[in-house]
Amino acid sequence: MNSRFDAFLGHMRGRRVAIVGAGVSNMPLLRLLAGAGAQISVHDRGDISLPELPGITLHTGPGYLDEIDAEYIFRSPGVKPFEPQLQAAVARGCVMTSEMDVFMQVCPCPIYAVTGSDGKTTTTTILKLLLETTGRRVFAGGNIGVPLLDKAGQMAHDDIVVLELSSFQLMTMKYSPHVAVITNITPNHLDWHRGMEEYITAKSNIFRHQNTGDRVILNYDSAPLRELASRFSLWPYYFSRSKSFRDGVWIDGETIMRDSVPVMRISDILIPGAHNVENYMAAVAAAGPAVKPQSILEVAKNFTGVEHRLELVAEIGGVRYINDSIASSPTRTLAGLRVFGRKVLLIAGGRPKVPFTELEAVIGDYAKAVLLVGQAAPRLRESFEGKTGLFDCGTVDNAVRRAAEMAVPGDIVLLSPACTSFDQFKNFEERGALFKKTVMELKV
Repeated sequence: MNSRFDAFLGHMRGRRVAIVGAGVSNMPLLRLLAGAGAQISVHDRGDISLPELPGITLHTGPGYLDEIDAEYIFRSPGVKPFEPQLQAAVARGCVMTSEMDVFMQVCPCPIYAVTGSDGKTTTTTILKLLLETTGRRVFAGGNIGVPLLDKAGQMAHDDIVVLELSSFQLMTMKYSPHVAVITNITPNHLDWHRGMEEYITAKSNIFRHQNTGDRVILNYDSAPLRELASRFSLWPYYFSRSKSFRDGVWIDGETIMRDSVPVMRISDILIPGAHNVENYMAAVAAAGPAVKPQSILEVAKNFTGVEHRLELVAEIGGVRYINDSIASSPTRTLAGLRVFGRKVLLIAGGRPKVPFTELEAVIGDYAKAVLLVGQAAPRLRESFEGKTGLFDCGTVDNAVRRAAEMAVPGDIVLLSPACTSFDQFKNFEERGALFKKTVMELKV
């Protein structure tokens, strides 16, 4: 069904392949390559178990990158491409690629992709829902948690693919989608990238390899994106909450316009927050005129949001508990705080990745108290001291119980950490799941 995918598998037969990082994205890849007859070594820092497949060697622990002897390296997004051992392998002639890079080579149908500092998953999900209204089959995957390479053989030319792409995935990518969306650019992942310029450069790969006829969708209200458009002499299709365009998506009073035609009212959007208005605008801009206003309206009125993103977990004794575990940066937390129109009991902390400057200036306006958890607690206390009430809780479950003791009817308890989860959890989903579990235990 997909000749390019079949050609890829044929080319990998007998090749020496190193899979670096045994995460979610590389497990289907491992099975594919094993089935194609590749000679595979798997390299991972952790103590991992693998499916029982023939001809696989395993390298784990601190020296997991020391014995790479391969023609191809498939890098997991979480592994930095500038590790000395990987660079040495490339210098020896090894090709470093990734599951996503190969997928974009072999995919037979149009690809829409979304990146940005905030809003990627929600925008990707909305875009998928919009495109499905055209009657075509739509696959969604990438950083949203679904690898797609093993599904490429099932795809046809009239299907559509929607991808969420992180800066980690984009950093070494040599292919770009037909429609590229960047929701915004703010300081993010500076605990991983070697500086803001590297982070922005990684994001720019989403459009850097596009061809004539491909489209770039940018948020005009993000100054770094306007600068990026100027730097690369782009002619993007903009969306904006502050400026109107003859060709673009913008707001006239309370109405979202696309190319000067009304699409829907802001009040039609079920999920709360100005940032979600932007997410809809980005998705509407990317979907284009193939998705009619009535279809957009139906999606907006029925889409309840993505788990761990301002998710209402429960209302107990007049207190609402909101799970925004996805908020791993201060800007994302600030966007969540602005939604509610009242001060909240905020649970924040984890592993810090950028300074808390933006939150520090306004935390007293949005939080009646902050319950501090994780590795970042001392830094958060230093930033917020004297601006609001501060309580050291250590862990998310302790913070939930402490917040429940403090809360009165009408209060909101919000998990919006402004930090990554990696000091105490595998990912933000695990952090959000503990929050939800502890909240539900309050009902007992």
